[in-house]
Amino acid sequence: MLCRLSDYPVLNESHFSELEYTEAENYWQQMPIKYRVELCQKAGICVFAARHDYIPQDDSGYIFESLVSN
Repeated sequence: MLCRLSDYPVLNESHFSELEYTEAENYWQQMPIKYRVELCQKAGICVFAARHDYIPQDDSGYIFESLVSN
């Protein structure tokens, strides 16, 4: 198990994913609308989705990945 942790240091993938999504959603909520709109445009989704405090569900993953990589 220790050897595998050196390659990929995650014991519980489900818990890790939940933490990652929560962090991305918090980041989205704190972003100014201007930057949310830019992300929506780059993702090819309606800019009105930027008004909501949750990451747009019709995103192909672009917005989420952009938030996680920050």
